[in-house]
Amino acid sequence: MEEITFRPIGIVRSPFPDKFGVPRRSGLIKNLKAIIELAPEFSQPGIEKGLSGFSHLWVIFQFHKYAIKKTWSPTVRPPRLGGNKKMGVFASRSPQRPNFIGMSAVKIDGIVRKKDRVYIHISGIDMIDKTPVLDIKPYIADSDRLNNTKRGWIAKLPLKKPLLKVTFSSGVREFIKKNETNASEFIKLVREIVAQDPRPSYLRSHPRKGQKSEFTFSFGGYDIGFLVKEQSIACINRIISL
Repeated sequence: MEEITFRPIGIVRSPFPDKFGVPRRSGLIKNLKAIIELAPEFSQPGIEKGLSGFSHLWVIFQFHKYAIKKTWSPTVRPPRLGGNKKMGVFASRSPQRPNFIGMSAVKIDGIVRKKDRVYIHISGIDMIDKTPVLDIKPYIADSDRLNNTKRGWIAKLPLKKPLLKVTFSSGVREFIKKNETNASEFIKLVREIVAQDPRPSYLRSHPRKGQKSEFTFSFGGYDIGFLVKEQSIACINRIISL
C-alpha cells in the first residue's frame, strides 16, 4: 500500500522527559498537567474558535520514541496481564504498533493565544515531553460514549489494581519545600505517580529475592528515586535537580 505522511500540528509540553513513570492511560492522575503547543501554521486566527466550550479533548499523537526505532510487534505483553501472556497488538493499546499512533482523552483547562501560537492547557495526561500531536478533536459524550460494549480479555481482570502505599523521606520533603512554590501539590502528584506502581509488570507480578527494588523516574525537572518494600510500600528516598 502507498505510504501516508503526516505533519504534526504541534507538540506536547509534558513534565515527563521519558516514558518511565508516565501513567499507563489518560485520566488516572486528574491534576497531571501539560500544554499542547500548536505550530504557527496551525495557529491561524479562528482555528480554536468554539473549542473552549468543550470540557475534554481527544489527542491523537505519535509514540515518537518507538517510531524512531521503527520496531513494532504483532503480539505484545499487556502490563495488565503481568507481562506473562501475549495478545495481538490490535487487541491492546501498546505503543509498539505499526504506525505508533496513540489516542488519549484529556481535560481542557484553558486555551491561550500568544502572538502567532495557540497553547491548549490540558490535564489527566499520559504523554511524554515533545510528543508529536497529529490531530485534536473535542470529546462529545453523546457520540463518543458507547453502551453495551464488550471488554474482551480485560473483562476477566479486576476493575482497579491495588495502589502502592507511598511515603517520603524527611530529606526529600525538605528538598521539595525549598525548591517548589507549591510543594504540597508537587508532593501529591509524585505520590499519585508512584502509587500507580510504574515498575515493569514482570517485577510486580513475579517478585524474586535479590531483584532490583530501587527505581528512578524523571518528572518536573527532577530525578526522583523510590524504593519498593514488601511489594506494597514505596518510599521516595531521593530527589535531585536535572
